[in-house]
Amino acid sequence: MASIERIPRCGQVEVINEPIGNIVSIVLTGIGLIGLLTAIIKYEETAEIAAEIAAKIATYLGGASAAGAAAGFIAAVATLAVIGYFVIERCNSKGGENVCVAGVVQNVVQDFDDFLDDLFPFAAMHDRVELVVKSNYWDIVENNAANVFCTNETPESFRKSEILRCYYFTDQVCDAARGAFIGGSIGAIGGIVAAIFIAAAITCATIILCLFAIIVAALAAAAIVLIGALIGGHIAKGKETTPGDDSGSIITIGDLLTVNGPIFAKGYDSGANVMWWVESSSLSGRASENIPNNPYSYCEIDEEFVNDGCPRPGAVIL
Repeated sequence: MASIERIPRCGQVEVINEPIGNIVSIVLTGIGLIGLLTAIIKYEETAEIAAEIAAKIATYLGGASAAGAAAGFIAAVATLAVIGYFVIERCNSKGGENVCVAGVVQNVVQDFDDFLDDLFPFAAMHDRVELVVKSNYWDIVENNAANVFCTNETPESFRKSEILRCYYFTDQVCDAARGAFIGGSIGAIGGIVAAIFIAAAITCATIILCLFAIIVAALAAAAIVLIGALIGGHIAKGKETTPGDDSGSIITIGDLLTVNGPIFAKGYDSGANVMWWVESSSLSGRASENIPNNPYSYCEIDEEFVNDGCPRPGAVIL
């Protein structure tokens, strides 16, 4: 089957691990605020007006311990909410139209593939196969004006090819997320208690000290929740896996692959259409050794992989 005479519609996409970036930003901001308040305390802690305002705030809150408890509770619940988001996002199917696509495997990304996944086990993603799809399946990848991942073929732009991310459900990702939530929930109790003691130790002698106590107490509570999530996630996650086809064969770069499953735009992938999750897949050999593979291109794959496993190009699987 000859390649179609058009170029792929590549979108500008960038993968961000959703709230993880926000968590890091919040922690860094909190550390910065602590540094700023520490500098202010050095010059302002003896000011009579600060002492007067602090006394009123301490009275209103019921003292430093009450302020610490409130800050710790809010921080712990907020951190647990983030973990709960990942449990829901990673472990629930969102429907989508079932389709069949085929192409060559450009990359395979396993779950728990980087440091952040180990640090935040609840945020790990399922096994992923990045498929350079044949040109007669581009309409599926582009459906609903979604962003489109493409190969990097500068300056030979005519060889650019569309990529479909195909996720394979892995139990350990959801086990880790649920374990992290349980561990974080246990940690939340300790975090709130720690927040109370920290705030009481710092005291609310001045307004600056009171704010300092609240920030430190909140950060401590959140940190303890995350430590609990780290421990719980790693205890629960089990053994990591590698994606394979229906026959149990391991999928590797260069394999000619046909996949079936629901497809829809996903926020984790910057609004690109992805297959979530692959319901069935089959290997049909490997790309010829004489085909350039850094990266692969539809130019050769269209010609070589004529008889894929789809009923017909772009078929909808009922």
